[in-house]
Amino acid sequence: MSITLQGRRQSLSPELSSIKDVIEGYAFEYGLDFYETFFEVLDFEEMNMVAAYGGFPNRYPHWKFGMEYERLNKSYAYGLHKIYEMVINNDPCYAYLLEDNHIVDQKIVMAHVYGHCDFFKNNIWFSKTNRKMMDTMANHATKIRKYIDRYGLDTVETFLDRCLSIEDLLDRHSPFIERCTVCQVNELLSICLIMLTADDLPPSGSVPVCWITQRLPLRVHLPSAKPPSESNTQERICFATGSQPMICIPAIFT
Repeated sequence: MSITLQGRRQSLSPELSSIKDVIEGYAFEYGLDFYETFFEVLDFEEMNMVAAYGGFPNRYPHWKFGMEYERLNKSYAYGLHKIYEMVINNDPCYAYLLEDNHIVDQKIVMAHVYGHCDFFKNNIWFSKTNRKMMDTMANHATKIRKYIDRYGLDTVETFLDRCLSIEDLLDRHSPFIERCTVCQVNELLSICLIMLTADDLPPSGSVPVCWITQRLPLRVHLPSAKPPSESNTQERICFATGSQPMICIPAIFT
């Protein structure tokens, strides 16, 4: 499915533009802090097109977007759902209003959008997101189309089908995971420190203390010169640091 909305989008009418300025003023007065926000008006078909693309106006060509568009279109026609607005977590933020909404609905939706935009900018869950996602999506679409021209639609589509089959397995918390280098892992994880004390002796007596350190073996994956289809995972596992003998350092404290 190919979606082209650039020439069909409507800017806000003078009435809606005036309402937007008033609502934006109230949002600032209530202490909201958000990126610059642009509103565009779409009819229900255009709204379903953007919704089928996950809220972005430009995506790479793939059959799943057309399937989602048909589902949304029929659901709207049968009265099973209605999209009042969509807002994109971007800098600046973009929001889409449904053309058939009543003016009261548009006011409520605009106020709701500014709440979303404040949340996008300040909530820690969104702190790792790409603030130029619309540009990124457009670049991805251009790159995929170039691959289609070079390798053919069937080849690229088959590859995309395989990639999309595991998209639900991606860890949504991964942006918050801080990866350690091998040196940091050696320093933080591979040294075990144990302190032993003789608790059966009276406090006034001499208490021997033994500090025992042991460097544990650490395994890491190394890159393989072979292609993935011929690479053996076990061959790429090696010890970054071998086991070291225990070192006992007795000390006497009185």
